[in-house]
Amino acid sequence: MGAFPSLQGSRLLIKIAVRKNLITRFLNKLSSWFRESLKPDSERLSNDAFFLQGGDLARFSFNQKRDFFSGGVPKPKIFSPERHPTTGVLETSVCGLVGVSDDRLWFLGRTIRQDKQAEAAVQLPTSATTTVGLRCESDPQDGFPEHGVIVGWSEEKDQRLSKMQDLVANVSLVKKPPNVGTIQ
Repeated sequence: MGAFPSLQGSRLLIKIAVRKNLITRFLNKLSSWFRESLKPDSERLSNDAFFLQGGDLARFSFNQKRDFFSGGVPKPKIFSPERHPTTGVLETSVCGLVGVSDDRLWFLGRTIRQDKQAEAAVQLPTSATTTVGLRCESDPQDGFPEHGVIVGWSEEKDQRLSKMQDLVANVSLVKKPPNVGTIQ
């Protein structure tokens, strides 16, 4: 033991908490996967319907200053992929819009992240993902069957930025939640 035994104890507690968190997340995903696998094919495959080619998808913005230029034009970084904590795959979270009402979209925008509410949603055709060399996959979450991810991102930063710029060029609409002013 060193001069600060409580510091070593704190580090141990942090390591245990991190492991518990990882185990809990894994078990939740596994449980969700088993629940999905027990559903009839007709129900399981219906999640893909939110991402039909010819339909649209939306990407929520939780920080307008970071995601938009002045005048309301989305910045490419709105489509920045993040590394999935379990699989390590680069992905961008999206919401399939086929059959999704505006009320449902903004309910998700208010509740999907515990720490923030969506300030805007950019909309683009689902086909734009394949046009730019990426793909959109259904990735339903508990209470959010419309959830999907854009995958196929390069590890090379310049190539990712190019694809993000291409996606922004395909944005067809910027939506604001009800009772919110214009994008600054």
